[in-house]
Amino acid sequence: MASVDDRWYVSRKMPDGTTRKVRTPRHGTGKRWLVRWRDHADVPRKKSFDRKADADREAARIETELARGTYLDPKAGEISFREYAEQWRPCSSPIPTRPTKWACGSDSTSTPHSATCR
Repeated sequence: MASVDDRWYVSRKMPDGTTRKVRTPRHGTGKRWLVRWRDHADVPRKKSFDRKADADREAARIETELARGTYLDPKAGEISFREYAEQWRPCSSPIPTRPTKWACGSDSTSTPHSATCR
């Protein structure tokens, strides 16, 4: 479940029993609204917004995607090609290194570029 928090004000209980919104130390700085949620792996995530309407919309989208099972981690695409290739390489099948006979060539080391087809 996603929640939307106000980063500029917090509710405090007063001595007379009422609650009142009090400014936080970060009042007026940065983005005001914070959406918090936990993904399928139970990893806490968060994202900040300037407007409450945008934060509410994002929280609803995240809840829907988590319920449907279509949620994708926004940081999942932040891996470089090199990192991906290094993870993929040990799992991949090796490229054949044995020479292959081509229909045009006469020896086993012929390639389409070096073969002399007549």
